[in-house]
Amino acid sequence: MLLASRAKYDVIFSEPSNPYRAGVASLFTREYYEAIASRLASRGIFVQWVQTYDIDNATFATIDHTLTSVFPHVETWSGESGDLLLVATREPLLVDRNIIGARLRQQPWRDAVHNTWQTESVDEFFSHHLSPIAAKTTLMNTDDRTLIEFGFARTLGEGNSFAIDWPTTPQRRTWSAGETEAILAESLVDQQRFAEAAPHASRAFAEYRTNAWMDSTTMGRLFDAAVVIARHDRVLAMQMFDAIGHPFAAAQWDDARKYYRVMIGETIQMCGPQMMRALHDIEPYPHWRENVLDARRGCYAGALADVAQRDWKEWQAPATTSLDRPH
Repeated sequence: MLLASRAKYDVIFSEPSNPYRAGVASLFTREYYEAIASRLASRGIFVQWVQTYDIDNATFATIDHTLTSVFPHVETWSGESGDLLLVATREPLLVDRNIIGARLRQQPWRDAVHNTWQTESVDEFFSHHLSPIAAKTTLMNTDDRTLIEFGFARTLGEGNSFAIDWPTTPQRRTWSAGETEAILAESLVDQQRFAEAAPHASRAFAEYRTNAWMDSTTMGRLFDAAVVIARHDRVLAMQMFDAIGHPFAAAQWDDARKYYRVMIGETIQMCGPQMMRALHDIEPYPHWRENVLDARRGCYAGALADVAQRDWKEWQAPATTSLDRPH
């Protein structure tokens, strides 16, 4: 599109897939950046996403050196965990803290920054701004020599081998009320204070039903905490069962919510009313997991029992597909 159009753009954002995949490294080349530069307005901004996992310092330096060969001014910002944003321009960016502060007090920027970075103030906003890195390489990623494709391939699966000490402003994480309740519940479960943890978990799940911007990692851990609470006490299990009985905002974690409801229903009474309600909620496409398929087989009667038995046999059947081609 960049080569076929003569249009000029104020902002161009590039977030391709992982560069170790065939062809993706061509979206990090000098020629690609030159094409982008030709389609930016005079004070246009180009933003390049770069991962910080499965990458080493040398590969990042190659990306940075390639980008700065076209755009002389590149700022580095941290996004979510594992993400960097390289903000590239041909002219220096002029930033007015007063203007930024005023924007952060207005909608939609106020909610947008809170929900993505959990920040409120100008200082917190700029805590995501990282000092520039001096690329210690002369290597460049080009159309006929896509070095970073092989650089990423070498470090694939090694986790985070990218290690640069970035001088930053200390960042304060502002948690929502629901996230705070979830963290308290998880902490109390770790201390085996289950009766104290249950109301915190219930309040956290209640906010998940109305707030679509809750931290997903915290939400995932809370499901496990709810199961531990349920296994400790049948009365608390009823509370946890009811707490996840309704969909969350934007249908987030809906499959997980239904799955954990089956697990909690089982702690109340095997094949009891709560567990049967949870099982029926996952039909006709049950979670293809051994414990769920076995529970359906043991609890269902009539036509559903036949379906459950068929699914259970399919689960237990060994793989019969041969990889050998017929002669």
